[in-house]
Amino acid sequence: MKTKIKTTGHAEIDRQHAILHQFADRFQSFCPGNKASSCESCLPEERQHCAQTLAAHLNGILSLLAGHANYEEKLMGLLPSVQSCREHVRKHKAAHAEFAQKLQTLLAQLDDEDPGATSRTLHHAITEWLGEHASRFDEPLLDELGDRI
Repeated sequence: MKTKIKTTGHAEIDRQHAILHQFADRFQSFCPGNKASSCESCLPEERQHCAQTLAAHLNGILSLLAGHANYEEKLMGLLPSVQSCREHVRKHKAAHAEFAQKLQTLLAQLDDEDPGATSRTLHHAITEWLGEHASRFDEPLLDELGDRI
């Protein structure tokens, strides 16, 4: 099931969000035996393979997220140097860092016995964050930038 993507109206940010959503959607179908609802019937080596695949996939998402944060933070450099903009930049950067840390924590807590559960948690966390982040930070950033971009 594909997740509805919240758009911002900025082509490059929307393209990056779409890529992040595509990666997030892979967490819904990463199980080679299509047993994602439960890993109980999988052999230990199958669960280990899934856990390794999941970790590699999450590392890929973290790399994409870092590139996305870098792009948005360059756009933030175009904001005027007024208190409200400086506050937005501080909070926006903090949101990027906090989410990356949350994903790192989920990676460290990966359940080797039930990687499917971790996969579902990751899918939910990423898709929820992208929608909330776009509304709370990206849209106000783009509104403030106006025709400077």
